Amino acid sequence: MCGLILVECVDGRWFIEVDFGHDFDSFAGISKPKYSPYVAPNFYSNREGALTKALELIRQVHHNINVNKISDYIKEM
Repeated sequence: MCGLILVECVDGRWFIEVDFGHDFDSFAGISKPKYSPYVAPNFYSNREGALTKALELIRQVHHNINVNKISDYIKEM
């Protein structure tokens, strides 16, 4: 079990952060605040860019996930 969240910075940039779990430990470019030393994540200029990358990561971990259902859910938000 794992969780990713999208975080918006005050300056409008976005990044991806591990909320809980260890499924994304091996991926670079995402915030892992419970790990030391802290490594700054990649930043995205908008939510769509961060969301696209997060979905790519999720597909790598969960091969059988239905991306269409996730996309429909996100559109409703």
